[in-house]
Amino acid sequence: MDTNAFDALVRGFGTRGSRRAAVMGLAAGLFGLGTAKSAAAPVGVEALTCGQFCEGDAECNAGLRCGAASEECVKIPNSKQHCNDNGDCPAIYETCKSNGRCANTLAPKDCPECRKDGDCAVTGAHCIDGLCLEPECTSDDDCRRRERCNGKGRCVDRK
Repeated sequence: MDTNAFDALVRGFGTRGSRRAAVMGLAAGLFGLGTAKSAAAPVGVEALTCGQFCEGDAECNAGLRCGAASEECVKIPNSKQHCNDNGDCPAIYETCKSNGRCANTLAPKDCPECRKDGDCAVTGAHCIDGLCLEPECTSDDDCRRRERCNGKGRCVDRK
């Protein structure tokens, strides 16, 4: 390949860099030496699915995160942000649902948000039936007159 043909090839790639950078880029592409900027898992290892043990968020599939207490991949809660279309949702794993709220649609529906209290991102939230629920009370004074705080952050009827 002569100099003019190579220059035309580089211009065809839309590269404004030097010839050396273009050659290095071509070599990396041909020999698999390039790295993806957002690679979440090592090459040859599939991302983990719901309920699999993990050491960090990057090991879990999109729409999942690694629970701090359970060390298992759990569903990232819906942001519930108001939206008109998918572009309004803050995360790539969310879509705009018919109720006008963003929801995590990449994680399986039966995948819990948590396995243990420590999996919840909000301090003081409790893991109840796989959902992170923020406490509505810390003492009986936070509840209505005929209710008491049950010690798990929920107001329940006095008995």
